[in-house]
Amino acid sequence: MAFKGDLETINLPDVLQVLSSAQKTGALSIRRGTEEKRLYFRGGMLVYASSTDEREKLGSVLVREGHIPPEVIDQVRLAQDKSGRPFGLALLEQGVIPHEMLVTGLKTQARMIITNLFQWWGGEFEFSEGEQAWPEEISVGFDVQGIIMDAATAVDEWNRIKGLLPDLDVVLEVVPAPVTGRGSVQFDDEEWHLLSLINGRRSVVDVAARSNLSDIESCAVVCRLLEKGVIRPTAVKTPEPPAAAPPTSAAMALLEIYNELLAQVWFAVSEEAGEEALRKLNNAAAQKCADLVHLTGTWVPTKGVLNRDLVLKTLMAQDPETREEELAASLFELLRYELSLTADLISRPRQAALIQDLQPLAALLLKKHDSTLVDRGVRRVLTRFLSPTEVSYADR
Repeated sequence: MAFKGDLETINLPDVLQVLSSAQKTGALSIRRGTEEKRLYFRGGMLVYASSTDEREKLGSVLVREGHIPPEVIDQVRLAQDKSGRPFGLALLEQGVIPHEMLVTGLKTQARMIITNLFQWWGGEFEFSEGEQAWPEEISVGFDVQGIIMDAATAVDEWNRIKGLLPDLDVVLEVVPAPVTGRGSVQFDDEEWHLLSLINGRRSVVDVAARSNLSDIESCAVVCRLLEKGVIRPTAVKTPEPPAAAPPTSAAMALLEIYNELLAQVWFAVSEEAGEEALRKLNNAAAQKCADLVHLTGTWVPTKGVLNRDLVLKTLMAQDPETREEELAASLFELLRYELSLTADLISRPRQAALIQDLQPLAALLLKKHDSTLVDRGVRRVLTRFLSPTEVSYADR
């Protein structure tokens, strides 16, 4: 069954209702930006849930619920890196928690993931039918109808919010001298936090993205501030930035080359070291991208590559004279950093084989785009990768 769409036009409870009623088996993937959550079904029953959000990882849930101390998580993950066993099974095998507590933790994790999903205001979903493998070999069973009933409160809250905030792209500003008629206005911590983010240029969506609250919580706080009369939609539109020169074909060629090389690294780690090693690789790569001006916020953890459109969008704001060469340097630095990480994630023979395979692949990709990159400084950076003695990937 091919089933996909946008949560702005189809409610998630309706999607779950369809899968439950049709007794479907498969995986439902819901994505928004670089964040992804997956719900696994068997015969219409929800049996497992996973998320790229670190707060929704099983280890984080077990620590937050007080089942295990934080230091135990690090010990189990260290052992897991060597064994390659799923995290939950590693907990059982090391006697950290009993089976019943693990099942309780998995249920809590799944409910947390789904509850947070109901608080998203958008995202794309796709259902892949058929038996799907999930990170843990232990499944739990949920009555989807019960979950949908639990979501009713969140849906009602969204309807109330949309009545006050029909346009989530509206820009907010602080009222200089609010007139409330009720004396001094008191704010709680959440309201102070949101007020600090409202500057007359950010929309509701922008404010929520920068807050430490969920989407629905952020919008609820915005509504309270609107009701108190301390903020308002601004009639002043943010000036349109001057038209920027579009990225050149050289930039697109560079992204195609490096995404192919990065994908090979991701595949090698996935094939040999498993889910937890991928988590470490993804977290480290995302942080590295945050440090590189051309790559900030562009990492796609589910594929181990960069979001091409976001990189090109960022590139448009850079100096056209130097941006391709600077992009090439950033891409090379990311690839070099990832390869250094593999020394701790996969075996040395597998790392050596990976690098050996990447060098001819890089040469072929460079040859493919030879006419595009000719007479450009960007060639020099990638050519460095073709020299085995230029850099060492074994140590950081």
